[in-house]
Amino acid sequence: MTTAVTVIVNPTAGTGAAAGCLADVRQELARCGIEADIVSSDNCEHATELAREAATRTPLVAALGGDGMARAVAEGVCGSQAALAVLPSGRGNDFAATLGIPRDPAGAVAVLAAGVTRKVDVIEAGERICLGIASMGMDTDVHRHAEATRLARGRAVYAYGLLRTLGGWKPVPMRVCVDGVEHVFTGHSVAVANTPRYGGGMYIAPTARIDDGLLEVVMIGHVPGRPLWLQLATQVPALAQRKPLTHAGVRTARGREVVLDAGQRLEVFADGDHIGHTPLTVRVVPEALTVLAPPPGPSTQS
Repeated sequence: MTTAVTVIVNPTAGTGAAAGCLADVRQELARCGIEADIVSSDNCEHATELAREAATRTPLVAALGGDGMARAVAEGVCGSQAALAVLPSGRGNDFAATLGIPRDPAGAVAVLAAGVTRKVDVIEAGERICLGIASMGMDTDVHRHAEATRLARGRAVYAYGLLRTLGGWKPVPMRVCVDGVEHVFTGHSVAVANTPRYGGGMYIAPTARIDDGLLEVVMIGHVPGRPLWLQLATQVPALAQRKPLTHAGVRTARGREVVLDAGQRLEVFADGDHIGHTPLTVRVVPEALTVLAPPPGPSTQS
């Protein structure tokens, strides 16, 4: 055994996918000669506490789970000398995909064995640290329905969440301030992106970069006389093909600090977790987190 890593897992989270692949991860770690201390967490807050403590005694702290677990562990590791590794086993795994980390245990553990460290940006929202995309509006209802269902599995839960949301969602007044420039409109959702994708592979902000010191803001406004389902249906190919959204209700901006507000109290979600409610200020913290990623090669920004 040559390399030390603390692996944090919540075996009861979601559909239990992390627990299901834990045996394979253990086997691959042993095969690669990686000395691992595997620690179980009870919830995201506990995972953050465990990661903060682990970062004081080991150079590498791994999150075994989905985007929520990666975010929770990153919150504990951020600001320390330790690096974050991701062993994806969640529904979406969007942050892992952005780094180019394979979904299968063998491929993910191979990154632990041969990967390199790199600095990436994070989103700061109050005392919370987020990795991918913070959003308000319709997106939060989609997440809530997706997390609550047992009728669908894998990425299909997001399609289910969208269908459930479409029936009851109404556009609301929104105010978004990007580096002091205000955008006031009636709309459906706002996504503040540090990474290109969320929801298991929907490229809401295909030009967002995780290491450029900027956030990309995508605002989806209401188009009078045009049903929301029709607006979304015309944009599905763009979401899948990594192309910018083009319908009339979309506007975009880039900046370092974004204030999210609305005509009513709206929840704000990031990485699948509730992180606050409007009004909420989020900002980018450049190169705040060290992560383990595949060796250099063709671009792995996904």
